[in-house]
Amino acid sequence: MLIEATSMNSNGTRFLLLDGAADFHNTSRQCSWDHEQRAFTLTRQDAPRLPRLAAARARERLLAATPWMLDDHGQLGRLSDDGLRLECAPSWPPRTWQPVRATLDETHADASALEVLVLDPVDAPAGRFTDLAFGGSGLVVLPWSDGGVQHGLTAVHLRRRWQARCTLPFAPRRAWVEAASGTDRVWLLGETQLGLAVGAPLPQPYRGRPERFEPLQTNPDPLRLAWTLALPPHGGLLGLCTDEDHLFVLGETPDSTADAPRMQIFMRALGAAPGEGFDIRRLPDGLPLATDLAAAGEGRLLLLPPIDEGAEPGTRRDCPLISMREDAPAADLMPE
Repeated sequence: MLIEATSMNSNGTRFLLLDGAADFHNTSRQCSWDHEQRAFTLTRQDAPRLPRLAAARARERLLAATPWMLDDHGQLGRLSDDGLRLECAPSWPPRTWQPVRATLDETHADASALEVLVLDPVDAPAGRFTDLAFGGSGLVVLPWSDGGVQHGLTAVHLRRRWQARCTLPFAPRRAWVEAASGTDRVWLLGETQLGLAVGAPLPQPYRGRPERFEPLQTNPDPLRLAWTLALPPHGGLLGLCTDEDHLFVLGETPDSTADAPRMQIFMRALGAAPGEGFDIRRLPDGLPLATDLAAAGEGRLLLLPPIDEGAEPGTRRDCPLISMREDAPAADLMPE
């Protein structure tokens, strides 16, 4: 078995190649595999400087937060203070915020060539926008809700300058753009379900002619909700993201309390069938309540807790790094 797992150099010397975290399954706290350096290195021994903002205050700041984005050219985007519009600024620090404009897909069918060139502001059709996400080929997505029965999604392509809308059967709270399959896909997170939206407007305006046969549906792939999936029990939703292979939902456990927050992650493969459920990974106790998360590659996730109020620059600003190995029943806190 050892010979089959080894390699041989030009001198005929056999050696065993150890080049990944799976080759170093051990309980040592002195050394660990460094994913970025691709080397077995000494482990950091200093205590991480994690924020310790009270969980109740962290939840308040999450509800009051205004989503921002940064596109591929360094331009900033945000929701307006009232949550009704998408605004942009060319650089940091922003001096003035201008409304983002894009051609509304609904105006293409009967509009003249001149009318198509007139860009429409990106406004919430009902209620207010609840989140802002950017990714894929340059797609901005903005879920919206009136808090009652009207819910939907607005998608804006920054390069092609179009915007499209679709209605949703649930109130969306978070959104994420993913393009692992080569096409833009939008993940939507509601209080009790996850949804996937796909589709886009036609590349060019299409005008039917009465003297010829016309398709029953002008656009065979419009923006629409493809399917939904019920979420496992939780005590509150916090964040949504994807990496190259998986989707992750960060939330509190049902037994989480105001004084002792406990978190969990719902995880599923991006290529999983629509009806396939989630793997649930509980996070270690004692972590500060995170209000978002980000993929760090190699099955690792950064938890993003709010910074302590009044903290001095450079103090208590570390983020917990966790590992989501598929063969582990719980998430591991990484010493990085």
